[in-house]
This record gives sequence, C-alpha cells and structure tokens, in this order.
Amino acid sequence: MMQLLGAKRMAGALALAAIGLMLVARMAAAGEGVDYAALMAAAEKGDAEAQYKVGLAYALGDGVPQDDRKAIPWYQKAADQGNAGAQSSLGLMYAEGRGVPQDDSQAVTWYRKAAEHGQAKAQYNLAFMYSSGRGVPQDDINAYAWYSLAEAQGQVNADKGKDLAASQLTPKQVAQAKTLATELRAKILSR
Repeated sequence: MMQLLGAKRMAGALALAAIGLMLVARMAAAGEGVDYAALMAAAEKGDAEAQYKVGLAYALGDGVPQDDRKAIPWYQKAADQGNAGAQSSLGLMYAEGRGVPQDDSQAVTWYRKAAEHGQAKAQYNLAFMYSSGRGVPQDDINAYAWYSLAEAQGQVNADKGKDLAASQLTPKQVAQAKTLATELRAKILSR
C-alpha cells in the first residue's frame, strides 16, 4: 500500500509538472506579435486580462526579462478581479514556490477559485492536491470529483487521475464522488 501511495504521489507530481510545461509552451506561442507597451498601459489601468498577460510575460520571459517575482503582483491584481487564468497561474506559482515561498495551502486556495470558475487546468491541479494531500487533507472522493470535471473539458490525463482515485475508493464512495461532481458542475454552471 505504501508503494502504491508513493507511486501515486510521484505520478501526480509528474502530471502537475507536465501541465506546467504544456501551459508554458502554449503561452509562449500565444505571445508572438504582442504590443507590450499597449498591454502594460491596459494593465496599469486595471484591465484584468492585460494584468494576467503581463504576469504571463514575466513568468515566461516573453518580451521582458523572465522574473517570477514581477509576475506575482500582476497575477494577484488579475486574480483579485476574478480572472480564472490568473488564479490558476497564481496557484501554480505557490505550488512550485516560484516568485513566492512555496505554500500548498495558498496553491489550493487559488486553484479552487479558478476551478470554481470552470477552469479545467485548475480543476485538474486541485484534484491532484486532494489526491496527494498537499495543502488539504488527502481525499480521493474530492480528487475523483474534480478530476471528473477536468476530464469532461478534455483536460489531458484527468481520466488517468480519476481512475487512480477510483481505485482507492469503494463502490459506495465512487457513487458519492459522482454525486459531488454533479453538484460541483451545477454550482459552476450557475455562476
């Protein structure tokens, strides 16, 4: 059982790292042809999407020198305005200790906010946190539910995470997890 738990945590950590790398690659490709002066002007005026993109630029070193510490306040400003991408990115920064002290509790807080806005990557990462007991008590029912939501949106490897969580649950607990997923989906859709 201990070997399975260790393998489960390692697989989750590798999946989280893969998600981070895929996100970085996608964002780097999306940054081509950006007018950074206009983007910065909009961010300074309070535009949440622009603030998020400035945070991404600093986190990736896209058009500006890479600097995680400079990314954090831009992510924070956008996240505080409800930008789910910024909330998810802030969660990742806390989970990995990039630009901020590593803090799983803060990572869970920001992943949850983004996940409740329907952001699939955040749902996946929140599920991983439940699955591994990082920042929250280990809980395969919640892990299964959040993996299910991420899977429904096509999130890579969410099906594998859901199956791994299910392997730790009794049939009755799987039924509870499915009910929780349905309730969470309804809550997200009602926003």
